[in-house]
Amino acid sequence: VEEIGPIGTEIGAAGNREKINEIFEIIDLTLLDEDVKWLVGREWTLVTVENAYGEIYDEATFKRILKERINQQFLIAQIQYLTKDKPMSTYELAKALGRSTEEIFRTIVEMERKEKAVLVDFVDRTPRYQSVR
Repeated sequence: VEEIGPIGTEIGAAGNREKINEIFEIIDLTLLDEDVKWLVGREWTLVTVENAYGEIYDEATFKRILKERINQQFLIAQIQYLTKDKPMSTYELAKALGRSTEEIFRTIVEMERKEKAVLVDFVDRTPRYQSVR
């Protein structure tokens, strides 16, 4: 959202409208994640009381942890959005998202662990994954 800037007259073009809808859907997928909601809801406890291990985080550390988790979930949401209708390989996803194939693969492994993605098929010995909704 920061990259496209404020929403104003540029919405008039059909391509921009579609791009903005895509971004809002990805943001929605990101913020509705249970881990992100739990972390945001537990901020006061984690900063002022303690976590399950008896550790208390300062505000800066908490904000860093929250930002990292939101960035991870944003990548998961991007992959979910791109693979909702058709399976894609890690290479195709990396190219579409401008990320490394290693980062995409690690994220897909995490998505499979949480049952958010499945291996659908192989094309020329390349695995393709699709999101589960």
